[in-house]
Amino acid sequence: ILYLSDKDVGGPSLITNQKLIHRHLATKGWLCHPKEKRLVAFDGKVLHGVIPGKGAVVSDNRRVTIMFAFWKSIKERSGGGAAQPFPRDEDSVEWAASLRKSFVEDSCNNASITTAKPIEITPVYETLKDEPWLKDMGFPEYDAVFQGF
Repeated sequence: ILYLSDKDVGGPSLITNQKLIHRHLATKGWLCHPKEKRLVAFDGKVLHGVIPGKGAVVSDNRRVTIMFAFWKSIKERSGGGAAQPFPRDEDSVEWAASLRKSFVEDSCNNASITTAKPIEITPVYETLKDEPWLKDMGFPEYDAVFQGF
C-alpha cells in the first residue's frame, strides 16, 4: 500500500496473520496509519483492510492509496481494473506523471526516508461487549459483527 493522501484522511490499515485457507481467526494484527508517501509491504494473502475512521468528515479530502502486487505469472487484462501494468508513457497519464514527479523530487533527500513500526494489536477480534473473541466461539456470524455502516 502506498498512501498518497495526508495522514488525517481515513482510518488505519489493518493487516492480520489470517489467511482464507485458515480454519481459525487471526491471532495477531498490525495497524498502520495513513501518512503521505508511507509504504506498507505485506503478504497479500493475509486478511487486510481499512478500519473505518471515527467522526464526521470535516473536509473534502479522501483517502488515496495505490496497491502494488507482484505475481509469479499473471494474465494482463485490457479495459482497466486490476492486473494492469504501470503506464509506460507516464506523461500521457496525469496521475502517473504527478506521482513520478513527486517521488523523484523527494528521492534526492534520503533524510526524508524513515522506518516506522506498525502498532501490534491482540486480540484482533472482540465481541460487541468489548470482550475477547475466544477460539471456542468459532467464526462470528456475519450479522453479529460491526460492519461500520
